Amino acid sequence: MTKHIVKANEDLDIICRSYYGVAQEVYSIINANNFLSKREVVNGLPQVFAGDVLIIP
Repeated sequence: MTKHIVKANEDLDIICRSYYGVAQEVYSIINANNFLSKREVVNGLPQVFAGDVLIIP
């Protein structure tokens, strides 16, 4: 597992592509980070904010 600190103007799609090369693994990231289920959903994905620390499985 890796920890990723979200930078300005990043979203889950960008983060997922940078680690896995494809966006399909985005649900692995969402499942590994319980707090994302409480976030507002925009374009089908929970919002992430600069400074959030995500666990990348």
